[in-house]
Amino acid sequence: MKRTAMIAIVIAALTFGVVGFALATDRTVVVTANVTPAFEFTLQGPAALTLTADPLTTPVATVGSSLRVRSNMPWTFTQQTPVYSNALFGTFMSDTVSVANGLQTRGVTPITTSYTLNLGSDAAYSLPVGAYTATYVYTAVQN
Repeated sequence: MKRTAMIAIVIAALTFGVVGFALATDRTVVVTANVTPAFEFTLQGPAALTLTADPLTTPVATVGSSLRVRSNMPWTFTQQTPVYSNALFGTFMSDTVSVANGLQTRGVTPITTSYTLNLGSDAAYSLPVGAYTATYVYTAVQN
């Protein structure tokens, strides 16, 4: 009798153990995420700036602007050669840019620019009175 009870317990344990094992199978879920390129190049302020310089009273005038690049991948910055409405005028203009040409890192990158008209030299008196323009082109390309 004891032997029969023991066998019944073993059979029950094996039966429920197999059922329990059968209920513990794995399931796989695959999650796919697509991260798209994000890129933004903006001018923070007016696209047209005005410099006023007077060789006698205010020979140097400076004005600045700001650009911003937001990119989740590396990008390349390029500044083209400025185009001046008058070649002589161009000799009195200078500019600075806070980012060098070439490869930049991802993230948010503020870029400051500064444009200076310097009429403080005697050569500036040879520049005829009038309105002149200087065009600066900046390019940002995500790699």
